[in-house]
Amino acid sequence: MQAFSVVWGRQFHIPNPQVNIYVAKILQFLGAVTMLLGLFTRIGAAMIATTMVVATFIAHRGIILNIPAINYFTSGEGETAFVYLLLFVCFVILGPGKFSLDYYLFNRKRGD
Repeated sequence: MQAFSVVWGRQFHIPNPQVNIYVAKILQFLGAVTMLLGLFTRIGAAMIATTMVVATFIAHRGIILNIPAINYFTSGEGETAFVYLLLFVCFVILGPGKFSLDYYLFNRKRGD
């Protein structure tokens, strides 16, 4: 009997599912912890954005919208992954805000 991750990974067309699923789990966990703490926010957002790129363009085959005229045989379930991808790309570009540990440890001016 094959492991659940292998069967699930093959169902979503993920290459080498035994390794890639565990890599995705680690990236999402570490990215979530860094985002939650507000420490190394851009790195954490890049980790999560990487998994969302794979989810959007490999697992969901790049089908983002559920438009029956275009995607007749698909469900368009890639919408959520694509929205998360856009959100975390914004965090990568804009960086952390004033209420993060990044701001207090690295960006704060001496006069603040």
